[in-house]
Amino acid sequence: TPMPNADYSVSATSSTQNNQISQVTANGFTVTFRSANDVNDPATGYFMVAATNALPPTGGTGTDAWATVTGTTTPGPCSVPASFNIKEVTRTSTQGIYEVKFQTPMPSADYAIQVSASDITGVANCQAFYLGSTKTVNGFQVGIISSTGASTHDADFSVAVNATNATL
Repeated sequence: TPMPNADYSVSATSSTQNNQISQVTANGFTVTFRSANDVNDPATGYFMVAATNALPPTGGTGTDAWATVTGTTTPGPCSVPASFNIKEVTRTSTQGIYEVKFQTPMPSADYAIQVSASDITGVANCQAFYLGSTKTVNGFQVGIISSTGASTHDADFSVAVNATNATL
């Protein structure tokens, strides 16, 4: 279903560092995932489109879960100041790894996840990603690493989940 016009937002995330969005029209856009050395990288990536007054296509419901999460440095529950369809977020026993659980399960594990982390003092360019092997209808795990990928770090993050035909 086309958007009302080309004035909408597209954000993309992947295991690469340089995502490029181009050729935006009411009918679609192009997203290119590039590696740090600016080479096209066929890595798995996800994108999200947001627009004002654009109704979701028949059978879709828009963003099916989202949250703003305050990370913690100890295992256990995290503060979730704002959310929709998020039951809880907990830090696992591993630094920088968080478990996100849905209030209402997704219809399948074939949903898209957008996640981003806040930079931490002393750690430049933190990146958040979901741990693909952990994605289920009930939730998933998020990991946060430094730009060098040398180690995980605890940090605040936000997440948005989009699924098709979710009944919430």
